[in-house]
Amino acid sequence: MDDPKIVYSAPDRLEGTLAEIQSLGADRIRVSVFWSLVAPAPRETERPFGEGGGADPRNYSAEKWDRYDAIVTTAQRLGLKLLFNLTGPAPYWATGTPPDPPPRRDIKGTFRPSAEEFKDFVTAVATRYSGSFADEAAQQRSGASLFQDDCLPTPNIPLPPAVCPPEGEDPGPTNPNPPNTGPVLPRVDSWSFWNEPNIPGWLTPQWHENDSALPAAPHIYRALADAGYSALQETGHGSDMMLIAETAPRGTRGRSVTSGFTPLRFVRELYCLDKNFRHYTGTAASRRDCPEGGGGFAAAHPVLFNARGFAHHPYSFLTAPGVSDRARDHAVLADLDRLTQTLDTVFKRHGSTRRIPIWITEYGYQTDPPDPYTGWSWKRHASYLAHAEWLGYRRHRVKSSAQFLLYDDRPIVEFPPSDPRHWGTFQTGLRTYEGKRKKAYRGYQRTIHVQRYGRRRKTMVFGLYRPATSRRPARVRYKRKGSKRWLTVRKARTNRAGFMRVRLKRRPPGAYRIVFRTGNGRVQTRKVIR
Repeated sequence: MDDPKIVYSAPDRLEGTLAEIQSLGADRIRVSVFWSLVAPAPRETERPFGEGGGADPRNYSAEKWDRYDAIVTTAQRLGLKLLFNLTGPAPYWATGTPPDPPPRRDIKGTFRPSAEEFKDFVTAVATRYSGSFADEAAQQRSGASLFQDDCLPTPNIPLPPAVCPPEGEDPGPTNPNPPNTGPVLPRVDSWSFWNEPNIPGWLTPQWHENDSALPAAPHIYRALADAGYSALQETGHGSDMMLIAETAPRGTRGRSVTSGFTPLRFVRELYCLDKNFRHYTGTAASRRDCPEGGGGFAAAHPVLFNARGFAHHPYSFLTAPGVSDRARDHAVLADLDRLTQTLDTVFKRHGSTRRIPIWITEYGYQTDPPDPYTGWSWKRHASYLAHAEWLGYRRHRVKSSAQFLLYDDRPIVEFPPSDPRHWGTFQTGLRTYEGKRKKAYRGYQRTIHVQRYGRRRKTMVFGLYRPATSRRPARVRYKRKGSKRWLTVRKARTNRAGFMRVRLKRRPPGAYRIVFRTGNGRVQTRKVIR
């Protein structure tokens, strides 16, 4: 996932970016479909079209669709699958009225987005990318203002990525869209609803604006997910892959409009259960739009039970991938069992035995350089990403692993490099902002993780050749400390997805690497010393 280089990329650069991602071995890209980016009059409070008008993609500017048209057509040409994350910020005419004074400057685009309007937006996107919708006729457009590579980002933590205001004119009687006589646009068949609804940068209020004891975000999100699911059902996408909740790994202890939810509490509230997994009753249920005692809940909210997976972002920026978080309702990568256990208990309380899969749809680590405050060395960065790959692989419920980002974000230039706020964006890329490859670049394609285990200190070697589409021969090589000679200590084969794991007898300290045989010869991983 890399919205700055994909969503905001000019068409000539987009081709190269997606080709590079494909060459690295990724099979899918996650793309944020920002509601306010394609909506007409996003900064106005008056609705720009009549009832139901938001469900017709023709009522949105053809120029504003262009960036997503380019993404789907380029991805199809390169054989990359798509995951469209339909998310805010919302246009102002589709949101509620925040408190006065507002608790944060960006709250208007996230405050109580209308589920009804969101359904129309999802309907428009799903209709356009149904596989049968023709593009508008080609015309001469400058396009420069729409693909703003140089748009200055806002901080990603806790604010969302930059959504540069598009300058294309909205359609109207005096500015109609061109006729739909262009080529048929490709179909999109994988979706998720909203991004990180448990933190205030993406959805508010987190707690009710008039009663800080009453949770708000989980129940607002439930309505949005219901609306998105209904829209996809009604537009021929009912059998598509759909993911819910796209949660952040941590929350806060506070209870206010802008105090984020811990992910596990968010899940319990989303499914109308209290901290002890009991159904809400009486006033507590009615204030949360929950049925008395849970009756009929599953039937009323099929998206929560029929979704193909639960999407999560298990970042742990300041600790190694295997370090657990002390807060029991947090869910970093080492604590994914907490998340699956919570989901299993929630489903069981609603009469379901389903064990919903987990999709990791964002993950990464800050690096130094360039971030001297929260970044890890390039060597440690590569090591941590490989360890994370192993932790995800060993959990059979985990069905995906997403790298965030390809390129580092641009720093915030209004602050000097000596100010930590200068590095308030993500520096988690496989390349620097200027394009220099970090050690993790090759490690992403050719992964190795080595660890000791058991009383006899045996060695486990895990590897991944990411571009693999079939089983490939591999060799585990070892060099004893102080020696210059590499020895093959185990021959192996990857599975069809490129993964392999072997166990070795105890050996003296030394270095390990894996050599994969490819169609063009052999490639090897970085060396790991154990």
